[in-house]
Amino acid sequence: MDINAYINSGVLELYLLNQLTEQEGIEVEEMCKKYPEILAERIAIEEALESLAGSEQKRPPAFLKDVILNEINNHSRVSDVTGPRSMTSSSSTFYWAVAASVIGVITTLATFFFYSQTKDLKNQLSLLEQQTEISKNELAVFKNPDFKQINLAKVDSTKEIQTANIYWNKTSSEVFISWNNKDPLPSDKQYQLWAIVDGKPVDAGVFDISDSLQQMKRIANATAFAVTIEQKGGSATPTLSSMVVMGAI
Repeated sequence: MDINAYINSGVLELYLLNQLTEQEGIEVEEMCKKYPEILAERIAIEEALESLAGSEQKRPPAFLKDVILNEINNHSRVSDVTGPRSMTSSSSTFYWAVAASVIGVITTLATFFFYSQTKDLKNQLSLLEQQTEISKNELAVFKNPDFKQINLAKVDSTKEIQTANIYWNKTSSEVFISWNNKDPLPSDKQYQLWAIVDGKPVDAGVFDISDSLQQMKRIANATAFAVTIEQKGGSATPTLSSMVVMGAI
């Protein structure tokens, strides 16, 4: 059973919006009893829908009103073609038909609207959780006294390359880089970090532009770090002519 695939299928949202058959609803309830992850997701979606319903910012789209009015006008035109109606049982039937049609339109559009909004809200919450986790990890590095900060200065003052920072833990050999340069490289190029160990360059991994700390390969007994621009995927040896920043420990 692929639980993630089941959760992402949208069946839980349709269940909460009463858009499933009775048998399908029973199956969802059985899945919730069997898998705690699915039950937790159903509760999360239910809470999100409740928040969505009470939010002033989450209003039905403006086009909903136009669709409803068009539906009413369409039925009115049919009424005009068939001739004037008096307030008889047939007239009553006509107005009930209009009401049923409008309700159908509202139900369909509202279901689609709230389903889309719920998915969007879930994506935003997931992104926020990821960003929070990244921030927590970065803070742990910054606060850990075992991490030494090494400033990497540009080797050519004429190049538009900003400085970078290395955070190196000599005890655990962990290495993180904070890369401040925002200029993208050609698609076939990539930045590569090097550590100088026993006088020789050692590959510390390739990386791309990022706003967050990036963890590199573990390095022990380094005396300096440097960054070069290499072919995508990295190089076995550094291209000294493409070195952009360097810093001694």
